[in-house]
Amino acid sequence: MLEYELENEKEGVRLLLTGDGSIENGEKLKEAFQTALDRGGNIIVDTSGLESMDLCLVQTYIAAGKEAEDRGVHLELRGKNVQDYMQRVGYQG
Repeated sequence: MLEYELENEKEGVRLLLTGDGSIENGEKLKEAFQTALDRGGNIIVDTSGLESMDLCLVQTYIAAGKEAEDRGVHLELRGKNVQDYMQRVGYQG
């Protein structure tokens, strides 16, 4: 199961993801990122609460990053577990 929470912060909105960030929760991941994008402003994605993940999370993050760029806002990833995973699967972005 995946849960998400949005919190307003000085530098933008914080999207806190907890639980399972894998394909089984792909629609919920998409919903979380879209909700954060619709809130407006810069987005800090906090993945420190994720217990597991797969390429679905990486793909959703990349797609959200492209949309954020189109909207002129910044998408920042915070959470060593996802950054390490992205490096292991060869993401260089």
